[in-house]
Amino acid sequence: MAWVQPQYSRGQVDAAGRILVPALTVGSAEPPEDSEAALNDALTIINNWRASHSYPLLAFRMTLTKRARGIDDRVVIAQRLKRLSSIQVKLMRNPKMALSRVHDIGGCRAVVRNVARVNRIVRLYEDSHARNPHVRAEFVRKYDYIAQPKEDGYRSVHLVYKYRTGSARQTAWNGLRIENPGSDAASACLGDRRRDGRYIHESGIENGRG
Repeated sequence: MAWVQPQYSRGQVDAAGRILVPALTVGSAEPPEDSEAALNDALTIINNWRASHSYPLLAFRMTLTKRARGIDDRVVIAQRLKRLSSIQVKLMRNPKMALSRVHDIGGCRAVVRNVARVNRIVRLYEDSHARNPHVRAEFVRKYDYIAQPKEDGYRSVHLVYKYRTGSARQTAWNGLRIENPGSDAASACLGDRRRDGRYIHESGIENGRG
């Protein structure tokens, strides 16, 4: 399988994001032909940007699967690429956000049986980074929504990373972020590997019920 690589600069990706929001807003006027052409070009860039997260996402999922199964043999692993409509909504809610900085274009999640297992998996990532801070993924930030749940009750832990590799065959993906979103149950989201300014968010250790 040939993995899709990023074909456009971050500046081009950000410009495409700015075109996407007004062009697809419900109730917007019918665009003139030149605007429609610009939208088509923007969609080509954005679709390449989304698809290029697939390879780093796989790498995150494989690591998450190995670590999570060592903690919970009943773990459920899932992954996804963010839908175009969801990207649009996020950019509309955050007008100052650049598309190249959206850290949950790609996401993977591990659902485990309780919060204790969530914390154990998070510690695996934190300990791994502490031992080898300059190898592979670069840690960026931790979001602990278990300690401080969101107003809507969302509880999770997000670990944000920048993806990096020394392999000459894989450097095209450096900078991509991956995020693993949580759910209604307590969860941990492990995320964000960045390749060359692009982001992949690996999130998600969730506490399942039952």
